[in-house]
Amino acid sequence: MTTITLTPLDSDELYVAVLTELDARGRRREVDHEDFDADLDAATAWAETQIRDYTAEHGPAGNYRIDLARIDWEDWDGDTWTVDEDTTCARAELDPTTDTITWQTTGHFDFTEYRR
Repeated sequence: MTTITLTPLDSDELYVAVLTELDARGRRREVDHEDFDADLDAATAWAETQIRDYTAEHGPAGNYRIDLARIDWEDWDGDTWTVDEDTTCARAELDPTTDTITWQTTGHFDFTEYRR
């Protein structure tokens, strides 16, 4: 498992990891998600397991990706949370040819594929 470092969560936040795939139209859609109460290591482990398992089961054409977001508990409890440019704090992508997972933890997170 990869160890990543992020700014600690505020007391009113949790991590949500979202696994997505690229569909035939080039649009990204959610496959699965899981919440983590301030446990970054558990979120990272879940993300890496999911992305590897889905790629092994369905092949690399799904271009699977994990977006890890900081979500307010109020939004989570009210089911009004979203993963977007404002909430994403890390992204994991798998290179299936080398079986290497790369984590992006800074910079701009592109969500163009979600809006196609």
